[in-house]
Amino acid sequence: MSIPFFTKPWIRYLALGLIGLMISKVVEATGNQYVLDIALVLSAGCFIIAGFQGVQEWRRSREDPYSLNTLREYVLEGRIDDEDVPAAEENVDRLCPYCNEFYGPTFPVCPRCGR
Repeated sequence: MSIPFFTKPWIRYLALGLIGLMISKVVEATGNQYVLDIALVLSAGCFIIAGFQGVQEWRRSREDPYSLNTLREYVLEGRIDDEDVPAAEENVDRLCPYCNEFYGPTFPVCPRCGR
């Protein structure tokens, strides 16, 4: 069972960066400069990655939910399945949206306007 706060990847990198800073403070007391440099570089890298991922998540949250690109991504990721769409009934008259004429299921297009 994971904590919901750590489900976002940028928060994980931020936590790793903070842990790296804490380790660097411990290593600084021992006087090992090489390990201190590595800990500081790794924690700075974690902070940079967390910043980039946080900005990406912020930009993604501001996207238009009705854009076709978002719909295409949902279909490619499998969030929208064809099984969710109810099937049309076969013996029901259809309404043409162009001429407002009802026509039977035997016609593939509207017999009045041809659309």
